[in-house]
Amino acid sequence: MEPSAARASTVIHQFEMRLEREELDWRKCVTCGQVFRWIEVESGLWRGGDGDQGALVQESVANNETTLRVWSTGTQQQFAEFIDSGNSLKIRNGHLSTKDSRFELLCANVHGIRILRPSEAVETIFAFLCTANNHVSRITKMVGWLERQGEHLTTVRGHDLFAFPTLERLAALQESALRKAGFGYRSPRIPGVAIAILELGGLSWLKNLRTNSFFEARIAFMEIRGIGPKIADCISLFGLGHGEAVPIDVHLHRMAAKLYLPELIGLPLTHRRYDQLAGALRERFGKDAGAAHHILFVNSLLSGKAARHE
Repeated sequence: MEPSAARASTVIHQFEMRLEREELDWRKCVTCGQVFRWIEVESGLWRGGDGDQGALVQESVANNETTLRVWSTGTQQQFAEFIDSGNSLKIRNGHLSTKDSRFELLCANVHGIRILRPSEAVETIFAFLCTANNHVSRITKMVGWLERQGEHLTTVRGHDLFAFPTLERLAALQESALRKAGFGYRSPRIPGVAIAILELGGLSWLKNLRTNSFFEARIAFMEIRGIGPKIADCISLFGLGHGEAVPIDVHLHRMAAKLYLPELIGLPLTHRRYDQLAGALRERFGKDAGAAHHILFVNSLLSGKAARHE
């Protein structure tokens, strides 16, 4: 399937956003395993997007302040919502530290990393379908291939901007094309999951899951063939904004067990132990459990222990 020609009337919005460095480290945000569409195309210049929006983002740092210069097919308000600029990391991290004093140091290690808020969950779903047993570099390559199956929006500073493909486009992808692109056993899952979501109601179904409880959303995703507990939790946290979602992989298993359930240290990560660990984080941190998970994950990532999604 070839992407369509660029829209003749695409409007590019240019704006700048400034946040304290403690509140935003753009590079870390887009490389810490929550989104996979952003590519550094020049030094400090990132090409990517959010759903049906495409953007270029230039990050610069001075005097403990992050400045983002943005060229986007979306508005400044939409971009502000994407980076969740209205919520303070200082306040969030303070709440986490009151629940567990060890988080004061853990948060300091990963300052400026905030959980992004995509405008809709489609991109998150199909990005995380690419993550199982995979390396970040290969995941990014696969998500980039999917992106190019979407609508070509425009070209800015020599860089093509795309909308992520719609559910209908994803459902129409041929398994043979996906296999040729290196998706392997995931090849039938991509169109299969898209078809299943369309049958459930498509974007309106996904929108309703934002307002449903986390557990309702999680169960709904796990009823779709090809989506297991971890991917359902990733979608719920990073795609729907359910803060109680706690994706557990082997790396989080080790760290969370050491901190909260030492009796699980060295034991295989079974479904029951997955639920025990996620439950322990939810019991301690409540609706900030997903943020606590991500801080633990990024600490592990920066220490070189989580280069691979399991």
